[in-house]
Amino acid sequence: DRRLLPAEEAAVRQALESPQRRDPALTLLVDLSLDTGLRLSEAYRLRWDQVDLARGVLRVEGSKGHRGVLKPRVVPLKPVLREKLRGGGEGLVFPFWDGTPEGREKTSSKLSVRLGALFDSAGVKDFTAHDMRHEAACRWFELRDAAGRWLFSDVEICRIMGWSNLSMVLRYA
Repeated sequence: DRRLLPAEEAAVRQALESPQRRDPALTLLVDLSLDTGLRLSEAYRLRWDQVDLARGVLRVEGSKGHRGVLKPRVVPLKPVLREKLRGGGEGLVFPFWDGTPEGREKTSSKLSVRLGALFDSAGVKDFTAHDMRHEAACRWFELRDAAGRWLFSDVEICRIMGWSNLSMVLRYA
């Protein structure tokens, strides 16, 4: 539950561009996580048919529904992320998961370890894959229009993040 400082984010991005770590899919996963707040499993399970660039949204199959039931939600895409997703494709957006239910836990574990190694190599200590979700929640609250008003209400952010009640919103607001 900590913020990603600007210098830390710059170090992470530099590590992502290093020759030994360069992986466009991992870079996009980090961008997506920091700019949307998708849970790790929601991100790597994302399919191209859930990306609606015309409307500027993702139709996410949420992973925290009651008793394992998918809890769909719509997540806005910031313009910079829209551009990174331009070009599209078919099937899964990311190559990390084999598409099977059995592969989900293995994929989550592997990606968590890989992201942890990335953060460590960037010198960003005590930061995890899930902390990117916390950072994204804070960034949604920080968005303002030209007049300085919040771009999204607390209820809208609650829906974007997939929270079932407003108690989580209060942590961030």
